[in-house]
Amino acid sequence: MRNIAARLLSARPFHKSYIDKSYPKDKYIARYSYGIKILKIRPAYVYYIRIDFPTVTVYKIGYTSTSVRSRIAWMELPASVKVTVLASIKLRSSTQAYYLEQMLHKYFKDFKYRGEKLLNSGNTELYRVQLVE
Repeated sequence: MRNIAARLLSARPFHKSYIDKSYPKDKYIARYSYGIKILKIRPAYVYYIRIDFPTVTVYKIGYTSTSVRSRIAWMELPASVKVTVLASIKLRSSTQAYYLEQMLHKYFKDFKYRGEKLLNSGNTELYRVQLVE
């Protein structure tokens, strides 16, 4: 996945002009040092996971500004479902992670999962076949 991401980003590198109001705002950590407010942009992650349901196996590409494990926990999947993290890419900000995620969805659009709703959110980010090794 890193190779595909690098190839996509080199073909169309991230630039602030690609951002519009639909993009997420970068999450900042504010701390005070000697009375001066310091803002630090929090990193974000683009992840690629396999979700094994009892009847079907799907793959998901997504992004999160928290850890990948906490994003998986937020999905509230039943105990019978097995989740495997196949790849995770750390990016400087949530804006860049969102941009890369959208590029990956466009690149793999022909392999989208079309079936019953499996997740409480993120069903449009599911794929029916393994996209990368």
